[in-house]
Amino acid sequence: CPFHGWTFNNSGKLLKVKDPSEAGYSVPFNQDGSHDLKKVARFESYKGFLFGSLNPDVPSLEEFLGETTKIIDMIVDQSEHGLEVL
Repeated sequence: CPFHGWTFNNSGKLLKVKDPSEAGYSVPFNQDGSHDLKKVARFESYKGFLFGSLNPDVPSLEEFLGETTKIIDMIVDQSEHGLEVL
């Protein structure tokens, strides 16, 4: 995470926190992997936008987005070169 200065390994374990003594984290910070990344239970994409949920029991992305897909389509399809969102 460039914003917080946290570094994770490929399995999601938190390896390093930038300036932990100066950042104001409490003493029990990151005990027993409390701040490791969690596996995404459900993952889908639409028009290049990525959607993930930690809960496997959520509606399909198509159902969740509903009519919003029309707005996304209008925005994304404006340029033949696509769209870049950061």
